[in-house]
Amino acid sequence: MSKMAEGLKSRVSSEMVSDVNIMQISLQLLLIHHLMACSWYYVGTVESDGWVAKNMFVASVSYKYTTSLHWTFCQLGFGGTEIEPVNTAERIFGILVALLALAIFSTLLGTIASHMATLSRNTEERRSLFRQLSKFLGRQHIPAELALRIRCFLEHAYNLKQQTVLETKVPLLDLLSKPLRGELHCARYEGHLRQLDFLLLLSETQRADAVRRLAHRALQQRTYAATDSIFEAGNIASEAYFLTKGALSYVLGSEKHSVTKCRWLAEMSLWTPWLHLGELTASKDSEVLAIKVEQFHDSMRRSYDILHIAHQYAADYVEAMNHFVLVTDLWQKISDPARHDEQPIDPAGSPTLQTNRSKKSAGGTRGWLTTRFQRLVSKRKMADFSQIAPLN
Repeated sequence: MSKMAEGLKSRVSSEMVSDVNIMQISLQLLLIHHLMACSWYYVGTVESDGWVAKNMFVASVSYKYTTSLHWTFCQLGFGGTEIEPVNTAERIFGILVALLALAIFSTLLGTIASHMATLSRNTEERRSLFRQLSKFLGRQHIPAELALRIRCFLEHAYNLKQQTVLETKVPLLDLLSKPLRGELHCARYEGHLRQLDFLLLLSETQRADAVRRLAHRALQQRTYAATDSIFEAGNIASEAYFLTKGALSYVLGSEKHSVTKCRWLAEMSLWTPWLHLGELTASKDSEVLAIKVEQFHDSMRRSYDILHIAHQYAADYVEAMNHFVLVTDLWQKISDPARHDEQPIDPAGSPTLQTNRSKKSAGGTRGWLTTRFQRLVSKRKMADFSQIAPLN
């Protein structure tokens, strides 16, 4: 039962853990009562002069069980009964039940009280926060309609925050050694990082080393509520993003594209200076991994072999981008077409704008372009990986 309860608690939100604990203890109490009732009935039937043998011999099974269960509850102080032990075996069993009540049930009931207090404290903390919010909105004379929308949004965001367990909220993880923490990060993010097209060019040893460094140094897990902005048009890109859960909406001018598949976004910021062309927002509650550009470059520079491959890949990446008249934040370069079977996205219904030479290599790339933004862009430069010498 304990293993089942722990498995259930690992799948529920933090707000419901206390409820699950109380439910677990209550079920344990009922199970103990059931076992004691069955034991008392058995003890009473061993000898023919027992109370059970004399008074419940011809009774129905349901009456026998409910009477035995009633006796066990009464022995623990929950009510009274006229049933009394009439032989030595029943009296010894009654003494053992009394000792069991002192040793176990007082502890279980105390634990229930503790969890009830925790649940009450969490509820009071929530009420206090929203009382402060109501007081602030009232004193600032915020219109009622706007105040209601603000409160609804914050209630949703608060619940989402309570359900998310970030690494920083687990104090025990601070005790992990640095190598073990690195293994933990690698196990969490390895599957997402391996979807970077660049990693396919590395050997298995180099790939494992790159994944370990990136997972430990460059990645951050973030949670966004519906309508939260991830990046806006015109801002310099300092991060690339990977959607792990939920759905995002990308808006470029009058065109809108929904992102529901787990994939990398604004990946070009890792390989070339980039300015966001559109706006990315969360369509619903979403979880996103963000990889910082500076930390990504620093991780690449820590191995000369990986640095050399990254430098060549950046040049190829920029060349592939320059095949197009315009690329958006959703564009991806794909070296292994077998890994992706999607076609280039063109929500405007017009052909994807390409230069003449892109027609020969379009099988390795995909992009999203619209006629509204048909303009020539200057040649892009690849990211400078050589500003800091590689560490030996």
